[in-house]
Amino acid sequence: MVMGWDGYACLLLTTMAVFLARGGTKAVVNMTYADYVEEHTAAEGEVGGIAGDDVFRAESVADLLENDTFTVVTPGTQYTEGNAYYEFSSGLRVNMKGLELPSGERVAAYINHENVQQQGETFEDTVSILPVGCIVYEDLSQDPTFLEHIQSFSRPLDYTDFYVDMRGNSAKMSQEQYAEGPIAVATLVSAVIAFPLFHALGARIGLWAYYFPHKKKENQKTG
Repeated sequence: MVMGWDGYACLLLTTMAVFLARGGTKAVVNMTYADYVEEHTAAEGEVGGIAGDDVFRAESVADLLENDTFTVVTPGTQYTEGNAYYEFSSGLRVNMKGLELPSGERVAAYINHENVQQQGETFEDTVSILPVGCIVYEDLSQDPTFLEHIQSFSRPLDYTDFYVDMRGNSAKMSQEQYAEGPIAVATLVSAVIAFPLFHALGARIGLWAYYFPHKKKENQKTG
């Protein structure tokens, strides 16, 4: 079926409507992104936040298990060995690291790298103070691929029935990622609605005929 001039006109108007919808949605999303970032920024002392001097310094798994929250101080700037994506039963995938504790024990950790503090005047005496963390019980063995990857960089994890959460509610998308979903929805909705709407309006004011002509109802006289 060859599209007539009315179809091309509506297609042009629909394209303009889609661009306007995308631009408007992006502007609204950009205005709300700051609030989104604020909601997903861990405060000092909270899980995922900067660990102050009052936060317990854990050195072993026993320390982790005995404290609701804690931090870990590791020498140097390379405080993790290996990383891999772990997939929860909900479908959420997060990037975890292999963290070696001062005791030498190795555990999986989900770290907010923005809040890692590094102290020391020279490279030799530099230490990394990790964000506030807590224990989250999770059977990591339910994702064999994760274990295979994270343990391929170093020796196996000493514990796979929990991980250390040092991110909390601080996980956030980039501004581009945050805008992708709303813009995609706006594009789809505007494209689906605009074309038939413009064509119906044009037919109503007499610019072209309806695609589906309206049947006129005849008045029936009752005797």
